[in-house]
Amino acid sequence: MSALLLAVLLAALDRTIVSTALPRTARELNGSDDIARVGAAYLLASTAAA
Repeated sequence: MSALLLAVLLAALDRTIVSTALPRTARELNGSDDIARVGAAYLLASTAAA
């Protein structure tokens, strides 16, 4: 049971870090037009991998 809770915590933490860092990363790479697509693709890929 604790392994499942740890896995859920790490997945939530990963998504939180990526969603926080993505706008700044996109701004620095001049890709702010594609930020919605990148975010959606990341969430879709992480959901499919789980």
